[in-house]
Amino acid sequence: MFSVKSGQFILSGIDARNGAFGIIPEELDSAIISNDFWCFDINNKLIIIEYLDYLSKTDFFLSLCINASEGTTNRVRLQKDKFTNLEITLPSIEQQHEIVKKYKTFKTEYDQLTSEITTQEESIKNLKKSILQDAIKGKLVEQDPNDEPASELLKKIKTEKEKLDKSGKSILEIMRMKIKNVDLYQCL
Repeated sequence: MFSVKSGQFILSGIDARNGAFGIIPEELDSAIISNDFWCFDINNKLIIIEYLDYLSKTDFFLSLCINASEGTTNRVRLQKDKFTNLEITLPSIEQQHEIVKKYKTFKTEYDQLTSEITTQEESIKNLKKSILQDAIKGKLVEQDPNDEPASELLKKIKTEKEKLDKSGKSILEIMRMKIKNVDLYQCL
């Protein structure tokens, strides 16, 4: 068992190939880990913590872990020699700060847009419900007091359906036959 410090980079020898790595947060300072986890102190002269954190969340870094893992079936593990001998070209500290700054700006905008999309999708759902309610209440079009009530129309539809069902033909077939027999000049 080992004690870790906040700000260290930690990864799982067993699950690094599945993305099990990251920076130890303040709330886990002095946490205890087993030897299945590896911890590294970060050399701030070569890499800033935020840049390493973002870099470790990329497909590039994940592929490094996958390529440095060996084993069979459920015993695939990150190989320490392979992993620690990997070389990664790093931008200068100034460039890392600039990348982190741009990433934070992008992430903020992305989160705002995602939130706005969620809000708009919810508004669309509510609008659809509202339109349906208005349609049911007859508020979408001007109502003609001479129109028969919907209950009467439903009775007629039911009667008509029963007649059609007795003929043995589907409603769709009968409608097609009726459409074929309509005189187009009557429609004009």
